[in-house]
Amino acid sequence: TPQLRRAGLFRDVVRLVQEARKNAGLEVTDRIELWWLVGGSPDPADALREHAEELQAEVLASTVHQEERPSAVEGLYATEDEELGLSLWLRRA
Repeated sequence: TPQLRRAGLFRDVVRLVQEARKNAGLEVTDRIELWWLVGGSPDPADALREHAEELQAEVLASTVHQEERPSAVEGLYATEDEELGLSLWLRRA
């Protein structure tokens, strides 16, 4: 069903954020500020909007900026997933 597909996409995004946190050298308990932008299919964006509160809680994000690119933020770590058409940026909050 579309709902199950969005739930699966959400799990994929959480995995990507957790990998990005690790690659950025952040501790498991560090709070982050997160930006995301979807450039392909709207499905990942729909999944992120549907599960916004869950995403914020699961990845310890103090703020999540939807569908926007950060502007000149220090300490930013960026990653992309071409298959999802998703760009993520994060930094320690």
